[in-house]
This record gives sequence, C-alpha cells and structure tokens, in this order.
Amino acid sequence: MNKYNEEIRRYEQEAEDRYDDYDDDNFDTGLEGQDAYDEDSYEEVEYIGEDDSYDDDSYDSYAANSIGKINPNDRTLTITINNTSGADAEAIVFGGNENAAQPAGVTVVVQESSHNEVREESKSNPFKIQGMKMSVSDALQFDNVWTILRRSGAGARNSHPYQPRNATSPQNTDPKLIDDASFEMDVTGQDSIRFFQKAGVKTTLTFTIKARVDMGNVSSCHYCKDCNCFV
Repeated sequence: MNKYNEEIRRYEQEAEDRYDDYDDDNFDTGLEGQDAYDEDSYEEVEYIGEDDSYDDDSYDSYAANSIGKINPNDRTLTITINNTSGADAEAIVFGGNENAAQPAGVTVVVQESSHNEVREESKSNPFKIQGMKMSVSDALQFDNVWTILRRSGAGARNSHPYQPRNATSPQNTDPKLIDDASFEMDVTGQDSIRFFQKAGVKTTLTFTIKARVDMGNVSSCHYCKDCNCFV
C-alpha cells in the first residue's frame, strides 16, 4: 500500500472511531442552559379580529351608511310629459348636470315634487330605478325609442337604446300601458332619458326607486360600470 492510500485509510478509521463513541445522552443540542417549557409563562398573542368587540357591520360601514333603506312612501316618481308644440320634439328626463331646457311646447312635470328638484337631488344623492310603467294617450308613442345617456363634463358620452314597444304584451288588456319590471337605471347628475314625444300626446312614466346613495360617505361607495350599480 502506498503512502497516499495509507493516509486515506487512517482518516476513515478515525471517522469510524468517532461514530462508535456517539452517546445520545451527551449529544449537544445547543439549547443547554435554557429553562424548561413552562405553560404558565406562555404569552398568548391576540390577533386583530378575534376580539369579541369586533363588529362585522361596522367594518363594511358604507353598506349601512351610503346605501340606506327606502321609505315605502318615498320610492315612486311619477313623471308626466306633454307636447303641445304641434310637431314631434325631444323630451329630456333627468340630466341634472347638463340641466338642458325642454324644447318649446314640451313640459316635464314630476307629480311628487318638481323635475328641477329631482335633477338637483340626483347630483347629491344618486338613486337606482328598478321597474317602470308607461302610459300614453297614443299607443304609437311606444314606437319612439329611448336613448339612455351618460354624459360627463369633459364631453364623454355613453348611451344605449331602450325600446318601450318590446315591453308590450298581447295579454295586456290596455294597449296604451306597459309595465316593465325588468327596467333598471342608475340616475346620477350625468344620466338622462331622451326620446321624441309625439305632438299632442301625453306620456306618464312611473319609476320605482330601489336605492339611494348618500354622497356624504362617497369615499366608501362608487359607481361600478361593470355591473351597472353602486357598490
């Protein structure tokens, strides 16, 4: 055996001797000198949210404060539109920010208050409509398509049509009345309904208000364009 192999063999023998001398009782854990675990000395950590005083309702404060319940006696808007001009003309319902004047001969009257008051309220307290009834003195008025418009102060315009005629039904015994429970619209100062009112025709719109928003808590509430609602 050469000198190199003899040295390797010597290292292997020393390693085997150390392993044979291993004693569990003398094993150095590195924790010597530490006090034994004392259950009484254990300090419990209290996490946020585990306290009994946690109020789930207060966490989501905007749900209660921004979007409140509607008084059953304060959830209806009855709007009457007349056109005495002698020609079809565009009526404008809502549109508080723009506050556009009606064409000559066209009047928009809110029975519960005034159109101007509703326009002002929509700017400070937007509301959501769920359900609409429309009665007319001439059934041909149903053929005039609505434009539901959202118009920003910077000039952006977003609109979509609504066709009253689609809400008519053969089962309806009154051909001059439609009742569309699925009609929905969020009314802010930017929103308006526009349609041509036939000459000499009277239209009455009855909207049901589903929710109102308190803009005093606006930091917690915003309009979601994806789901078309206030969240």
